[in-house]
Amino acid sequence: MMKTYSLLSLLMIISWACVSCGTQFPETLKGDISLDGVKPYPLDTCLVIDRKLDSTPKTYTRVHQGQEVKFCCKNCVIAFEANPEPWMKKLKNSGR
Repeated sequence: MMKTYSLLSLLMIISWACVSCGTQFPETLKGDISLDGVKPYPLDTCLVIDRKLDSTPKTYTRVHQGQEVKFCCKNCVIAFEANPEPWMKKLKNSGR
């Protein structure tokens, strides 16, 4: 008989398995990774709150429609992912 798991239980099992075998979920893209066709992020600040990225302990990087975008924290990533278009417009208008 097959056992039924809730989505939360399944995610917990997958996370535990990844931690057990040493697999990590990447939160940032390393600078030495070549991303063919991806435009590099032109700013030195977080796209959402304009905080200097070199003043943050961790930088979060995402790629949206071929454009690399960097953030200072998870909350900024969440704000961006909820509605990326205004932020992408801001990036485009940054003039860089």
